[in-house]
Amino acid sequence: MANFSATEKVSRAFHDTARPWLHTANMARSQKSKWYLKEWRKHRGYTQDRLAEMTSISKPYLSQLETGKRQYTQDLLELFAEALGCSPADLIIRDPEDASGIWSIWDQLPAAQRVQLVEIGKTLKRTGTDG
Repeated sequence: MANFSATEKVSRAFHDTARPWLHTANMARSQKSKWYLKEWRKHRGYTQDRLAEMTSISKPYLSQLETGKRQYTQDLLELFAEALGCSPADLIIRDPEDASGIWSIWDQLPAAQRVQLVEIGKTLKRTGTDG
């Protein structure tokens, strides 16, 4: 355990309580980035072999990407998004297997019902809810 001077202790306490966003930002930087590559691959019915072939990525490298042992880049996001028929953002924020997720519901609706859903969302935003 390190011995800190009184000044250092006050400084540390200040940083921990007055700037919680700094702690959060540092944690986010140190954590591995989650993405839904494996979920999208399975959602499209592809094996690792097939997706590796489609993207000219080796199967071991693909496996490392799926398990988080390797980090994605913008180029990889774009490559996989094209192969999987989704957007790069989808790979980061959207689990296609989450049937109750708003985007999964959206994908199942015909165009006319999508318009209705948008109007419902606007009404909720405008009027607010307590529930």
